[in-house]
Amino acid sequence: MPIRSNFAFLAYAAVICSWIHVAMADPKPLSLGQDYYPPESRRRHEEGLCVVKITVTAQGDIEDPTLTLSTGYPALDEACLAGFRGQHMKPAIRDGKPATITAEMPVVWKLSSPNELPIRIDTTNPPRIGRKYYPPESVRLQEEGVCVVKVKVTARGDIQTLGLTHSTGFATLDNSCLDAFIAGGLLPATTNGKAVDSTTELPIAWRLGDLRNSADKQ
Repeated sequence: MPIRSNFAFLAYAAVICSWIHVAMADPKPLSLGQDYYPPESRRRHEEGLCVVKITVTAQGDIEDPTLTLSTGYPALDEACLAGFRGQHMKPAIRDGKPATITAEMPVVWKLSSPNELPIRIDTTNPPRIGRKYYPPESVRLQEEGVCVVKVKVTARGDIQTLGLTHSTGFATLDNSCLDAFIAGGLLPATTNGKAVDSTTELPIAWRLGDLRNSADKQ
C-alpha cells in the first residue's frame, strides 16, 4: 500500500476509534510514508504494523509519542515514533472547545507496489468503526486491539473484504473489523482520472476509552 497516499485514512481509522475526534493537520502532513521509509528497512524488505500512543494538546501539538505495538524491526519502530515527533494535528473538540486527548495511531509500513493504488475514504458514508459499533460483548470483556483488513474496491465502488492480515487477538473484534466496510466507506482508486480496481490493507484500532467505565458499572 502506498502509505503516503493512504496515511490520511490510516490516521482517520485510528482516530475514529477514539471517542473525541482528532483530524490530520492541513496542509502539513505527518512525517510518514514512502518518503520516510528507512533506507535500511527498504533494503532489507522490512514491512510491519506499529501503534503509537500520542497526546494531542488543545493547541494541536503532538506530545509523548510512545510505541504500544512494535513492527518487530528497530528501524521501522523508530520511524513510527519519528513520524509524530514535533508534529501537529487539529485538536479534539469537547463541549465546543479544543481539548487535550490521548489516542493510539496505527501505522502500516509496506513497500509500494506498482499494482497498488490509493483507495479513498467516503466521508459521506464512513466505515463502521468507533464507539457506536464497538461490540457489546467486547465492551463487557474489556477487549481492545488493532487489526489490519485487506480489502478490494472495484472501479464501480463495490467492496470485497479479503480477510485479516493482522488479528486483534479477539474473535468478536476481528469480526467487527471485517464488518467495518460491509456497508461501504471506501471509494475506488483512480488513475488518469478513471476509477480502477485496487487492493490495499487498512488498520483499525479498537480502544475502549470511556466505554471502560460503563463496563465497570455493569
